[in-house]
Amino acid sequence: MCLTLDTLRSKLLHDMKTDTLFYKLFTSFQSLLFELCDRPFVEGYRFTSAEVKEKAIRFDGIFLSDAIEQPIIFLEVQFQSKPDFYWEFLAEIFIYPNQYRPKQDRQAVAIFSKRSFEPEVSIHFQELVSSGRIMRIYLEDWAEKETSSIGIGIIQLILAPEPKVHNILPSQSKISLLGVWGLRPHEGALPLNPI
Repeated sequence: MCLTLDTLRSKLLHDMKTDTLFYKLFTSFQSLLFELCDRPFVEGYRFTSAEVKEKAIRFDGIFLSDAIEQPIIFLEVQFQSKPDFYWEFLAEIFIYPNQYRPKQDRQAVAIFSKRSFEPEVSIHFQELVSSGRIMRIYLEDWAEKETSSIGIGIIQLILAPEPKVHNILPSQSKISLLGVWGLRPHEGALPLNPI
């Protein structure tokens, strides 16, 4: 299938569910979560998803490390307002250890496309947010930042208003976004190299 940058963006926004899109992003770019958290990448993590049987709960993603001193990172991505977000996310996190019996500590990362999509943090969860056990990331903060990261470039492409799409990717790097989804560039489109 041949796509231009405009049709790739359209495909990303309209043909894929947000969960699927971000699953592919975090699977393809293992360092992306660490970049968004503004932390150095830690070798040894692998991205996965897990279902908790009690309620058939599925996480958007989990970063697991074989190193016992590295926490399990539970990840949820929100592109819409969901008032009970923290109630559900934390219920999932607290059910997980009962089923999987991990030895590592845990860290929660909530990614919101916009600040306005984050619900009010209930008094029940305020301590977890204040202590940093729940890290919040707002993708809108990354929309205009200069970056050489392919993963963040894809996020910027997703968030960009239609007229700014062509300004997202630096022309000198010729990043291959299509390779992540097994697509090839259309003749005459932005020249892209394989990942």
